[in-house]
Amino acid sequence: MNFEPLINRMSTEDVNRMLEYTQTYPNSGQKLINTLTESYVWLDLKYDTVCSLNDVFGCGYNPSAISNLFETK
Repeated sequence: MNFEPLINRMSTEDVNRMLEYTQTYPNSGQKLINTLTESYVWLDLKYDTVCSLNDVFGCGYNPSAISNLFETK
C-alpha cells in the first residue's frame, strides 16, 4: 500500500490545473486540495470530491478514470 497522500501521487501538471481551478473557484478548489492532502486511498473519496475532480479534469466518474489521476508523480 502506498502511504503517500493522493496529491503527492499526482503529476505536477495535474496539481497545477487544480491550483488554476482554485483561483477561479477558491472554496471548492481549496477543499479539493485539502481532501487530496489528507486522503491516502482514492476509494475513500466522497462523491463531492469526485465531482470536483471531474470539474477540473473532465475525467468522468468511473473508477478507472479516477484511479489514473493518482498513478504518476
